Amino acid sequence: MTRVVTLGSDSIVVQSIGSAGGSAAAIPPMAVTLGMRDILAARKVRLYCAGGARHSAVFRIAVAGEVSIDYPATLAQGHPDAVVLTDDATAQPIQLGLR
Repeated sequence: MTRVVTLGSDSIVVQSIGSAGGSAAAIPPMAVTLGMRDILAARKVRLYCAGGARHSAVFRIAVAGEVSIDYPATLAQGHPDAVVLTDDATAQPIQLGLR
């Protein structure tokens, strides 16, 4: 179900760090949210996941993780016209620190 929700202060802080240089005042206090039923009913699904290392796990789970309601983005794997877009930094292999 599509609806308008009020963002919690923790969501505003996280969004401000990632997209507004830390300025919580630059983040709108409300957002529009869609349910997975509405998203999966669309003819085309386009997901965008770019944030470098901090989003690499989300990207990998969305495109290659086991399909599960625990990670709703994985449900798009069964859609006939779903595309997940990312940037080079997010798609980079995980680097393990070897000592």
